[in-house]
Amino acid sequence: MEEIKNYFNSNAINIPKEINFQEHILFFKNENNKDFNNIEIPNENIMLKMKRKRGRKKVNLNNNKEHNKFSQDNLFRKLKCILFNSLMKYDNDVICKVYNNNIGKGIFKKQIFKINHEQIYSSDTDFNRNLLDKTQGEIFSENITTKFSNYPLSHNKDLIESLLNESDEEKREKFTKLFNKTFLECIQHIRGSKKISELEGLEKVFKKELSGIHDETNYINELKNLINNYEKICYNKIARKKKEKR
Repeated sequence: MEEIKNYFNSNAINIPKEINFQEHILFFKNENNKDFNNIEIPNENIMLKMKRKRGRKKVNLNNNKEHNKFSQDNLFRKLKCILFNSLMKYDNDVICKVYNNNIGKGIFKKQIFKINHEQIYSSDTDFNRNLLDKTQGEIFSENITTKFSNYPLSHNKDLIESLLNESDEEKREKFTKLFNKTFLECIQHIRGSKKISELEGLEKVFKKELSGIHDETNYINELKNLINNYEKICYNKIARKKKEKR
């Protein structure tokens, strides 16, 4: 096929885009053109390969808009992961203190486990806006990851319900205040724009989680800048129009 193209180019033959190579080769053969007598006519499969390829464009590595870890969606996911880990560790610390480290064993263990990754990795605009108003109780009541195969998927939900229905009034009140705090309130407390007594110490847990990232200063600064403008970015981001299912 390359031989055919080179022949047309070298002889300054202009071929329209809608050209049918099969017809042209037959024409030249019929004219006893020696250059084409030994060339086979391309089959349909070969002709299809000559058509323009469709699909996603190749990533241009020299493009300044390269999608990488500094892209906003990736920064959001990373920050949400750090925030969720911070909240989970903080809540478990509170539970341990309330029960003087006597939190039980096995399926009755009073410990919150990591939830499935849907809430963390979702980049859906509406989802992330609604997440701001979700309480800790709602967030951690999702199914836990299948990594904890010895525990039911509803472990966190069952635990939180039991804590909110504690027979001890003082303990029940403490857990109610803790798990009724929204995701936005937790963010506000961490960055210091709103102090919440029930979340005292959470900012230290977050700072420790953030310092655990072994990355360049610029990346950590981007995460800090993101948490300072988290809800603004969520509300200013334009939601994509969802495709209608046929």
